[in-house]
Amino acid sequence: MTSFFYMSWQALTDRKLRSTLTIIMVLIGSALIIAVNGMSKGTVVYIDKQLDILNPNILVITPRSSDLELTDYEIGEISQIDGISQVIPFIQSGVQVSSGQDDLASIVVGIDNNMLDLIFPTFALHSGVIVPESDSFGIILGNDLVRPEDENPFAKVGDVVKLAYQKTEEHRTTVEEKSFYVRGVMDYIGSSGMLVPVDDMCFISLREADQYFDRNGIYDGLYVITADDSLNREIRDQINSLYDVSILNPKMIVSVINQISTAVADFVNNIAVVSLGVAAVGIITTLYTSMLERTKEIGTLKALGYTKRQILVLFLNEALIIGLIGGTIGLGLGVVLGQVMNELVSGGGGGNGEYNGGGGGGWNMIPIFEPHIFVFTWVLAVILSMAAGFYPAWRAAELDPVVALRKE
Repeated sequence: MTSFFYMSWQALTDRKLRSTLTIIMVLIGSALIIAVNGMSKGTVVYIDKQLDILNPNILVITPRSSDLELTDYEIGEISQIDGISQVIPFIQSGVQVSSGQDDLASIVVGIDNNMLDLIFPTFALHSGVIVPESDSFGIILGNDLVRPEDENPFAKVGDVVKLAYQKTEEHRTTVEEKSFYVRGVMDYIGSSGMLVPVDDMCFISLREADQYFDRNGIYDGLYVITADDSLNREIRDQINSLYDVSILNPKMIVSVINQISTAVADFVNNIAVVSLGVAAVGIITTLYTSMLERTKEIGTLKALGYTKRQILVLFLNEALIIGLIGGTIGLGLGVVLGQVMNELVSGGGGGNGEYNGGGGGGWNMIPIFEPHIFVFTWVLAVILSMAAGFYPAWRAAELDPVVALRKE
């Protein structure tokens, strides 16, 4: 068997360019399957982890149109629904936060700060204290906004920061500014760039947000805490029957994103399998051409006593070698390609998937490569290569030795 492998290897090396191009086709298909599956799995795990920052028993309610105003009256009605344990109103707006010479864009949320741990179970303070509802000047800053581990953080507890936002009234735009004392800095949660980028946000009291943004008791949305997440769907339907609102909860978001991620992964995987199919055609072409070029050699081997089975094995070994080399290198290239794809998606931010002191703020996801996908891809590459090589090998085995020896 060793001599057969050596003869097959020699046959491939005698046609280096053709063999190399065929191996590259197998390699590309294998690498694509590995890279796409790694990215897909990594994305799902990343999103699941990010949405873990929200309480699973939570529904986020926002008006569908400006015709609906969420006030204390609506809160009272919704609170009467069985299975709801808490309704927490919030006001939010985009602002410019200034500290010294630095300016950063952020989202400020007015909310009862004592309820933050009900909404974000992993919420904790890195330093400082919670802003009480009676405090009109206190503010809590998100970890990525402050970067407390840096040598020169954006701000620290006790500093004064200025918030500014544009207010439009009667076709006239003004800039509303107010200074706040930093009462607390949040611990890192790991939500930058996500649907709820808590690490980049800041929090003030609900009463102060109502006055500062001139809302007159009208809220931007409500966090509804249910007694159990199994009640979420039923409660959502009851709220929808009362008001024209959009309602989201973490499980719904995860389900939708997972469906999209799976669909995209399946689509690209199909492309990868097609590329392996193209590689199989390349193997057929390579080995069939090789068979035609080696007709006289095959006749000589048969005249020396080689059986049809041995000739078949000789050519199948060539297909096997192509599959082994292309599939094996493709596994390694797939890992590298997955990392490159991650860098392209993340823009180079947070590519290692770890918290780096609060300065990331990017797509902090890493590809996840499961062992079974390596085995599957490698076996698929080898089997497709062998299957593609069977017809040329069979044709070579069936050659008439007399005819083959006369071939010029």
